[in-house]
Amino acid sequence: MGKDDFLIIGFTGAFCSGCTTGAKFFSEKINEKLANFVSAKDEINSNIVNYYRRVPQQKNESRNTASRMKNELLQFLRERQFIKSLEKIHDLRFCRISLTTILNFFIIRDSLETSDEFLGRDEDFIRIGSYYKRIALENDLTIDAINEVQDALENRDIKKVDTVNAVFNKISELRDSFSGSLDKDNYKFIRAMQKIGNNLRRSGKSFFDQYGEEKYNNLDILAHQACLYLKLIRADLKNKNKEDHRTYFVVECFRNPAEINYFRKRFYEFYLFSVFRDQSKRVATGKRLHNLTEFECDAIDKADQGKDYIDYVYAQNIKTCVNLADIAVTNNKTPEDYEKQLLKYFALIKSPGCVTPTHEERNMLLAYSVSLNSTCISRQVGAVISKNGYVIGVGWNDVESFNIGCLYRYKRDVSTIEAEFFPLGYKDDHESIKTTIIGDGLKLDENFCYKDEYGNFKKNKSMQGEDITESCQNIINKIKTKSLQECRSLHAEENAILQVARTHAGNLEDAVIYTTTFPCELCTKKILQVGISKIIYCEPYPKSISNSVFFPEHLRKIEIVPFDGVKSPSFFRLFKSFLSIKDAQSIF
Repeated sequence: MGKDDFLIIGFTGAFCSGCTTGAKFFSEKINEKLANFVSAKDEINSNIVNYYRRVPQQKNESRNTASRMKNELLQFLRERQFIKSLEKIHDLRFCRISLTTILNFFIIRDSLETSDEFLGRDEDFIRIGSYYKRIALENDLTIDAINEVQDALENRDIKKVDTVNAVFNKISELRDSFSGSLDKDNYKFIRAMQKIGNNLRRSGKSFFDQYGEEKYNNLDILAHQACLYLKLIRADLKNKNKEDHRTYFVVECFRNPAEINYFRKRFYEFYLFSVFRDQSKRVATGKRLHNLTEFECDAIDKADQGKDYIDYVYAQNIKTCVNLADIAVTNNKTPEDYEKQLLKYFALIKSPGCVTPTHEERNMLLAYSVSLNSTCISRQVGAVISKNGYVIGVGWNDVESFNIGCLYRYKRDVSTIEAEFFPLGYKDDHESIKTTIIGDGLKLDENFCYKDEYGNFKKNKSMQGEDITESCQNIINKIKTKSLQECRSLHAEENAILQVARTHAGNLEDAVIYTTTFPCELCTKKILQVGISKIIYCEPYPKSISNSVFFPEHLRKIEIVPFDGVKSPSFFRLFKSFLSIKDAQSIF
């Protein structure tokens, strides 16, 4: 049965980017849109014939004209391949599972189980808990009904699947009612829901501050519940229809990397879509749908984006989720364009290898591949430069050629190798920096980030002699320095540009650079200086001084495009067919 038997499509993306719209497309519209797409087959074939007939008339045209014609023809040829992959598919049934509905299920549970005076110290939590309890009871969502659903999920009791569906459907219907819990202040409600989601992943309970010590064994609580629901539905469908075992699901919206990892570990046929949309368009949607101000949209965005994952492992972290996606989709045009993109990627999932990778997909895969050469222990970044369709330079963030990267430097080295051979700073500061890096000396076989450690040394040095209270010192200790000039590494974009120079691969005027992250301020200035005309990047939140100042003030227009296409996690899974096309045609 393979790919025809089971499939899960997940969505992640920034606030108002289109995750819910994408999920509804698969659960409500896909059959209609698929039929419309396939019905264009004759028109596509006609366009292909017309293009081939025009070729002899263009023999004397310029190289640019010939290239443009080929690209236009390839668009029709690729379209025909997608149609071929989809034309035999019919009667698709996607069951939509909303992690927001799962979140509301837990809020109802905790509201019903907890007395009002024990809902916590947060005034908004008290109001939300009391409001949820009242709305739930008015709709017969008692604690017995909630517990019955939980028992059915955990025991995979298909006899109670209708009861489970009825409860989740009712909770979904009440979504707008719940938002009235804070005097219909959508901003306060959304921010409170973000905090409650974090609380659940942190403690397993919605109203965290009453439960004491933090424990991180509930990071996948929402994903686990969604998985129980998914398995119950699948068992019921397989029981009802012995002939057609197809069970397709669409899950929205993943907000924490642990939720994605939970699905990845359990389901091979899980594909995660990340949706990018320009901030201005997302703000407009937030204003229209939720009556939010631009400031409020930015605040929600900031909470969504996430902080340093290791310090806030339980929190929403869309930035990391997007980096884990299998397929990146841009939702900046019309709804029809967005839906057509989703349909094409669905065709690729159903028929791996039906089309070849685009230039952008191939070059971004290369950028991700070379990023793995980086010895940076903070994050690995890759960059590829192409011109006239050819790759002329690659780079990754790393120390210069005759230095050793942080991946291979231990704290032990600092303690045993003399300053002459392992310099850490000015001679007078060496011992102090050494003490900062080694710390208590208990973890000498750990790597260390020189930039972070040198920043800590400078911070502590600047505080010497100051009369600082213990509480202030604790705050100072939590402040992280992020000074780029103290990083030992060159950035990926810098290394790619330098490689072109060292190999005499030509000038970079009108070249394209592909980078796995949005260029920083240091790299932006170099990109502008060498004449690169286009940047394709993978980053859900491209807000930086580069984007706000350096690019806009530059007199020469430079094109900045978010990556759209299959990403590295599933590149070979989607572009490598199980059999050669010729063999597959002979067998099937």
